[in-house]
Amino acid sequence: MTRWQPYPEYKDSGVEWLEEIPAHWEARRLKYAAAINTGTLPENMEPDFGLQYVDIGNVDSTGNILDVQEMPFERAPSRARRQVRHGDTIISTVRTYLKAIAYIDHPPDNLIVSTGFAVLRPRPELEPRYLWRLVQSQGFVDAVVAHSEGIGYPAIAPTKLTELPVWIPSIPEQRAIAAFLDRQTARLDALIAEQRRLIELLQERRAALISRAVTRGVPPGATHFQSASHLKMKDSGIPWLGEIPEHWEVIPIKYLARLKSGDSITALDISEDGPYLVYGGNGVRGFTSAFTHEGDFVLIGRQGALCGNI
Repeated sequence: MTRWQPYPEYKDSGVEWLEEIPAHWEARRLKYAAAINTGTLPENMEPDFGLQYVDIGNVDSTGNILDVQEMPFERAPSRARRQVRHGDTIISTVRTYLKAIAYIDHPPDNLIVSTGFAVLRPRPELEPRYLWRLVQSQGFVDAVVAHSEGIGYPAIAPTKLTELPVWIPSIPEQRAIAAFLDRQTARLDALIAEQRRLIELLQERRAALISRAVTRGVPPGATHFQSASHLKMKDSGIPWLGEIPEHWEVIPIKYLARLKSGDSITALDISEDGPYLVYGGNGVRGFTSAFTHEGDFVLIGRQGALCGNI
């Protein structure tokens, strides 16, 4: 962990959870440091106006926008209304504990974000990337969560959000802080990517182990993988399966399980919060107000990028 050189003098911030800040920094309410929700898409847009839409689920906890959905205005959900521009920060006001906070960097003119986000536009005394890093900080996120209302799906009103305190160094310091964090987080992201590659390799090994065990069997009492060489094998008659133990049967799955397509749920029925998850071919799509299935099921993706995922 980096050891920080202290500033020569500190002062009480006046904020209980923030405690002391450098003496020359200023603490003020967010509404005096940034404008909020200054642009809204009009309701009378042309139906075929093409927009690129970011929902809360498209932003991860590190600030990456993972996916942008393209659609005409007439097919866009009613929450696709917030306009953004370069230098804005978007912060989720719904399920605030998820830390869906992103910096808007040179967006296309038709980029629209959900009304579940608050769009923060820094005033001249705030460096845009410093504002993003500030509202990403755990102390600020904890304050947002603490001021949110609701148990299952907590949310904070934009007016309450803007009452929260922020701390403002000089512009040169803000730039230095933002640049430092960009460098250090990029380094950490590279380390995380390496770990993810290792995890992917382990997942491949796991999948191979499962496949081998369910198609070749394991010796009785085995505690780690061993080839079931003691078994006599036979051709399964299935090219991709190959041989199976001689005493096993090959039975079409339709005789062992009931298979059916999932119920059709339109985008209009899916929201950013609700009591029940909606699963699609590409994973979780959002939430809905009523469930369609009860019990234990195996879900298999039939279409989309995750086709075949189980």
